[in-house]
Amino acid sequence: IGWDVQSVNDGYYLAGYTNSAGAGENDFLLIKTDLQGNVQWSKTYGGPNNEQAFSLEKTQDNNLLITGETESFGNGDEDIFIIKTDNLGNVLWAKTYGGLLEDGSQYGQNAADGGYIISGYTQSFGGGYWDFYMIKTDEQGNASGCNVNDVAIQGVTQIISGSSAATQTASASFLTGTNPNTIVSTGGITYLCSPLGLDSYKETSFTLFPVPAQDKVILNYGGVEGKGFVTISYTIKNLQNQTLITGNFNAKWDGSKEIIISELAVGIYFITLFQNDEAIYFEKLLKN
Repeated sequence: IGWDVQSVNDGYYLAGYTNSAGAGENDFLLIKTDLQGNVQWSKTYGGPNNEQAFSLEKTQDNNLLITGETESFGNGDEDIFIIKTDNLGNVLWAKTYGGLLEDGSQYGQNAADGGYIISGYTQSFGGGYWDFYMIKTDEQGNASGCNVNDVAIQGVTQIISGSSAATQTASASFLTGTNPNTIVSTGGITYLCSPLGLDSYKETSFTLFPVPAQDKVILNYGGVEGKGFVTISYTIKNLQNQTLITGNFNAKWDGSKEIIISELAVGIYFITLFQNDEAIYFEKLLKN
C-alpha cells in the first residue's frame, strides 16, 4: 500500500508498507523510481510485528524522513516510528516515541530550524482516551518530551518488478537505547510524561500510588479549592472506555483517599477525578 510520494529531479520516491516482503506482518516500504516509474531500488524497514509508513518528507539536507507506526519497537502496544534515510535508502537514524498504550503518527514535516514536527494521536498521554499528539524534534529526532527510544535498524533490499517480489536477506538489529522516565513541569507541579492543560490542573495537585497496585490505591491531594468540604467524584474505566468503578469523597484542601480496586482484573485502567462536573485529574492505573 502506497501512502505518499515525493518528486526529485531524476524520478520519484514512494513510501508505504508491504505484507509481501520484509521482516514481519507489515514493514515500511520505500521505493525509488525513474521519471517513467521504473523501479530503481526498493527497501523495507521493520521488525517481527506490524509497521506502517504514512508520510514521506524531503528534508532540508536532501535526505528523506519516513513517518509511521510500529508494533515491533518502542514502549507499548504501538509507538510512533520515524526513520531518516539518505537518498539511497540507507538509515541515518530511527526513533520511536510513545508510552504504554497506542501512539501513532501519519504526518511529519520539516521545521524551520532544521528539526521536524510530528503530528499524530496518543492513548498513553493526555487528558482522555485518545488525544492529539504533537512532537517537535531537533535534526537528529531528539525530543524534549517523554519516552524517546533509538532503534538500530537497516533497510532490507527488495527486488520488486511487475507482479513478483523476492527478498534479499540482510541482518538487522532492533531496539537499543534507553527509556527515560522524563519529568514534565507544568504550572509549578511536576508530572510523569502526561501533563493536562494548565486550565485543567489549576493549582490542585494529585499523586496516585502504588504503581502498579493490587487491592487498593491511595490518592493524595492538595490545593482543593472551596469553602469547607468539597465533593470529589471519580470514575475508573478500562481500555474499552467502560466505567467499572465510581465513587466520591469529601476533600478539604489536602488529604488522601483510599480506593479499593480488588474487583478489577489485571490490566491497564484510567482514573478521572471531577469537581463540580469538571475533570480535574486524569491518570493511568496499573493493576497487577
